[in-house]
Amino acid sequence: MVALANELEKDLLMRRHARKRKGGGELDGIDETVVLLRPERAEAIRPTRRVTVDLGVPRPTTSGVAMTTSLTPHTVQRLAMVRFLFDQGVGLARRAEPLSAPAVNHFQDSVEMFLRLAADHLKVNLPNNTAFAEFWTKLEPALPGPLPSKNAMDRMNRLRVAFKHHGTVPSSTAIEQSRADVTTFLIDATTLVFSVDFERVDMIDLVRRQATVDRLRTAQAHADAKDIGAGLAGLADAFTELLDHYGRSGLPELSGPLHLGPRIEKPRRIVYQGESAFLKPYDQGLKAISAMQETLQVLAAGVDHYEYARFKALTPEVLRHTPRINRRGIVSPFHESRSVEDYEFCYRFVISTALQMAEADRVMDLMPERQEYKSRAVDQSPGDRVRRVALPLPPRPPAQDC
Repeated sequence: MVALANELEKDLLMRRHARKRKGGGELDGIDETVVLLRPERAEAIRPTRRVTVDLGVPRPTTSGVAMTTSLTPHTVQRLAMVRFLFDQGVGLARRAEPLSAPAVNHFQDSVEMFLRLAADHLKVNLPNNTAFAEFWTKLEPALPGPLPSKNAMDRMNRLRVAFKHHGTVPSSTAIEQSRADVTTFLIDATTLVFSVDFERVDMIDLVRRQATVDRLRTAQAHADAKDIGAGLAGLADAFTELLDHYGRSGLPELSGPLHLGPRIEKPRRIVYQGESAFLKPYDQGLKAISAMQETLQVLAAGVDHYEYARFKALTPEVLRHTPRINRRGIVSPFHESRSVEDYEFCYRFVISTALQMAEADRVMDLMPERQEYKSRAVDQSPGDRVRRVALPLPPRPPAQDC
């Protein structure tokens, strides 16, 4: 609507000047249209604000268990993996039937991983073939109270066995019941065993790349301050930085594994003496290439396309500047009104994307060494010289009579 109003106003001014030079009057009908569109444009522009996303030193947050307990980093990381598996199950549980059925596998895996971690933390030796129901009786002597939700976890386990081993697809009602049961168990059991709040367990401990961690903590600081719009802008910036890192351009030897040519930025609209009609296809083409380039990078990294589409729909646009200037996110009332669940989905998406793209680190580590060998002078030593290896064609197979 805003773009349409701008185009009509520009076109109206040019045609007015042309009619006045010819002695004509105003154009009928166009003025009324522009008058109707101006309030729409003003209403769309007025509430939009710019939010500066600070990418400096991470702000202190209350999230994460490492700052509030004496748990070892390894225990915190394993507890974060429990949270990650559980959240993956929650995401699957929201899907329509039968796509929601694998959620019970994630719920089972998260509970069983938690029980194994609890046994290690309490120094209870358990055999590898311990049955799922036996964890409650074996862990109880080392706890100040009984381990909760045994009957509910047995019900969830039977649902998972029926699905995995017998092919019985659980209903959406059964999956929702399992989600509620596992949520209750993990909250109560984490407090009982580790003396921490499960909802404060931060999956950021699974991310190894510090630049991504810094941006995630900055986004979480905004979310903790009840500024969801700025938090979503921080998550959008973290995601953009991941694509820049693994898809960086430059020398071919130093390009990232997700490099798909030079990055095409979304251009700003260019108007030069009324020639916007001729530049519009060029402008649209660059925008289409930019969108396809990012989508191909996401697909190449193995990220779910529909989750990526939802993430892009929920997060604001991030304007890129020079490295010495903070990036800015365009936060509208739409982003301000997003729920905490929307923010948590985007937060988990960036973390899962970072974990998925971390597989490319092995390729990234090879590139500087490869460039170093190629840049050496060929006369330094025979071992540094580049040699050509002849690759003869394979012999042709003998002709066969028909």
